[in-house]
Amino acid sequence: MEKFERVLRAVFYPPVALRVILMVVGFGSLIPAFFSPLADTPFAYISYILSAYAMLVAVVGAIKICGKMKEIKNRLVQENALANRYVTDHYFRVSVSLCVALVVNLGYAVLKATGAVLYASAWTGAIAAYYIALCAVRFYLMKKFINAKEKDEEKERISYRNTAVFLFFVNLALAAIVYKVVQDGETYSYPGYIIYVYAGYTFYSFCSSIYNMVKYRRFHSPLLSASKAIGMTAALVSVISLQTAMLTQFGTKGDFSRRLANALTGTAVCVAALSISIFMLVQSKRKTR
Repeated sequence: MEKFERVLRAVFYPPVALRVILMVVGFGSLIPAFFSPLADTPFAYISYILSAYAMLVAVVGAIKICGKMKEIKNRLVQENALANRYVTDHYFRVSVSLCVALVVNLGYAVLKATGAVLYASAWTGAIAAYYIALCAVRFYLMKKFINAKEKDEEKERISYRNTAVFLFFVNLALAAIVYKVVQDGETYSYPGYIIYVYAGYTFYSFCSSIYNMVKYRRFHSPLLSASKAIGMTAALVSVISLQTAMLTQFGTKGDFSRRLANALTGTAVCVAALSISIFMLVQSKRKTR
């Protein structure tokens, strides 16, 4: 049995140097397999098998790293007062998560604003202004949450209602912007790495918003509900922004198909964003009765 375990360990968890070489060769071999005359040759099939093995080794290595990270985290929690407070104090952990979300969204807004200036993109500038507005209301909610000495349902409901009104009018402006962009058929070409940054932010936004909706649901706090609504709205808007850039960069040259795709996605995003704000307005009226 011990010999069998050693064999499995050698196969799925080789030394670090061998793992690095395996991943470089395995994943690197896919490039000529996909984009050269070597496609549909024995070399391509070998590269597929090698890359699959490299992926398996990478996943096993990641699991091992996660286990070690958990051990380090437990040790830090025991030795560091701030880390211990983050793990044990739910209120403090929520405050930190709100700060992190604000910083990430502000960074994305700055990136959008920079892109608008560099590439003379009115669409990107409008989206940057939209995200800056969302950052402003995030800061408003974060300040209310951190400064609250104790839970005050009435004040939280007022902040929730104010956020709902703000989101409603901002999302109306977003709908007008999307309509204008689709009607004029405006397209903007960005460097490839910018699109990957947009895609990474979109993925992060959806994952973090879903995670926060599930994790902090038990707090029943109007302030947190408002923050989660902003997070989901930001994630939805990032989809239309990403699609516009990707269709320009990688899509077909057909103007009608691009307009149709942007119209459909833009309509779905705007309806969803407005629905969130309307739902919040209805909820705030019910809670004040």
